[in-house]
Amino acid sequence: MKRATLKNVINGQTVEVFATTESSASSYGREVWCDDDWNAYCEVNNPSPFYEISNVRDE
Repeated sequence: MKRATLKNVINGQTVEVFATTESSASSYGREVWCDDDWNAYCEVNNPSPFYEISNVRDE
């Protein structure tokens, strides 16, 4: 499973996320970053300008 850390560039908050296509926010089989509560933040390969992605790793 691919995991990462997202940092909100507006308020500085960070969240640990994982990549999945199992979220209702996933469209056409594209992976989205979700937290452990299944809140989706952005597509894995089409990041939002509101988040910096770091510490991407496979677990």
